[in-house]
Amino acid sequence: MASLTEHLLVALIVSAAAVYAAWTVMPQSWRLRLVTRLAAFPPTAAPAARLLQRWRAAQGCAACSASHTPEPRP
Repeated sequence: MASLTEHLLVALIVSAAAVYAAWTVMPQSWRLRLVTRLAAFPPTAAPAARLLQRWRAAQGCAACSASHTPEPRP
């Protein structure tokens, strides 16, 4: 029984690592499409909606600090 539990735990860890690796190398457009689809599925709707909202707020030129010009010094 302990061997079965160990195998299941290892399978869970390896599966989670594979999903993380796939998510990391996936193009942003694919991630956005996947999160949009997950937002329509009730068990994952709330986390996916929060992630989608955060991504949409971060789009555009004003999203990063590099787009802001420093204030001129007197």
